[in-house]
Amino acid sequence: MKIVFIPASKEVETIVEAPISAKRVMPEWYKKTPAFDSKNLTFIDDEIRNASLKMCMPFFDAMTGGYIQKTWTDIFISIRDNSIFYNTAALPDLMSHRQKVNVEIDDSYYPIEYVWQRQWSAKLPKGYSLLVTHPQNRLDLPFTTLSGLVDSDSYYHSPVGTIPFFIKNGFQGLIPAGTPMYQMIPVKRENWESAIEPFNEITSAQLNHQVRRRFYGAYRDMFWNKKQYN
Repeated sequence: MKIVFIPASKEVETIVEAPISAKRVMPEWYKKTPAFDSKNLTFIDDEIRNASLKMCMPFFDAMTGGYIQKTWTDIFISIRDNSIFYNTAALPDLMSHRQKVNVEIDDSYYPIEYVWQRQWSAKLPKGYSLLVTHPQNRLDLPFTTLSGLVDSDSYYHSPVGTIPFFIKNGFQGLIPAGTPMYQMIPVKRENWESAIEPFNEITSAQLNHQVRRRFYGAYRDMFWNKKQYN
């Protein structure tokens, strides 16, 4: 399968880096986090208690799934006379704001609805949609991007799209160029039905034993499938 990124203009094609695979923008805190010390395991009730999220493949898959659009210029957030200002260092436009807030938020964020200016649109194969969302598990970022699901197999013509986000209350300072803005994950459209299955004690015991018979790595080695986004 192939995703095709289309620039909004010749200027964008020349200046703004296109979205890249999310695995290429893993944060330094994740890279520096140790999985655990295999020579000094800590147990509570026969389970390892000093393993970190580095051992969690679903956490890893969420962070590395799909593609990331990065900021192409510095952003500076400041407060003057009780008003919030933003400045960007270069064009093309990176962000703007709306006249009113359209979703309910609490005081964790400034009461202003900002929007990213999406300068690269995505075209997907027939039958696929694009989940656009906050960079997964990036609680360290000073903003939160809202999520949307776009049928990008048929709708990819908008020259400049807008993606809402909110800046964390109290944040002032620099958001440097190269910061992940939002994550894009292709999703195949299918019709789904839900069902309820009764508890099966034998099956549950067998599956739990498969996972628990190893101290670590059972899911990764026996159940996990590698995902690839280039």
